[in-house]
Amino acid sequence: MVRAAGASSAPNAPWKVHLRPNMSLKEQLIEALFEQRAEEMVALASQAVANPDPWAGLKGFLTASLELQEDRGLKELFLGGADGPARILAMRARILPIATQLVARAQESGQLRPDVTTSDFALTQVMPGTLLDVTRDLEGDVWRRYLALMLQAFEGPVSEPLPVPPPAPDEVDQAMRNWGPMRRTS
Repeated sequence: MVRAAGASSAPNAPWKVHLRPNMSLKEQLIEALFEQRAEEMVALASQAVANPDPWAGLKGFLTASLELQEDRGLKELFLGGADGPARILAMRARILPIATQLVARAQESGQLRPDVTTSDFALTQVMPGTLLDVTRDLEGDVWRRYLALMLQAFEGPVSEPLPVPPPAPDEVDQAMRNWGPMRRTS
């Protein structure tokens, strides 16, 4: 069930939309859906931080956040249109402080390479997410294989240094603004 921003998050709570004259009903519904999904992401990240095993928490959060991307229609609604990039940046701003904790905990435990940053995770979410889009019609969850391979590359200790430094936060923001829904040509 979808609830408007600010509506009760109880499972059977009534759905309320306060119509705003400057937005279409469709835009308001997209915003309500996005707000619900953003709350789910924040909750997933908070649960991951509470996991006593920092590496399991980080892996669990990355996997669960990609599972939320499996809803292609919702993903295209969020990323599409003029407001799509702003939505992604807004969600990133809400998740970033919690993701920073996740990365720090995993590094302090020695389970995550010390040269991996939160910026790396923001952009690596795009890779399996894109794989999810292009392998959607294949048997099984192929994206999970590549997420596992990617996560194994992140595990500590470091075998050899990375070839370039991580992107700066403003570069990550620019990359996220460029991220959009896949368009099929067939």
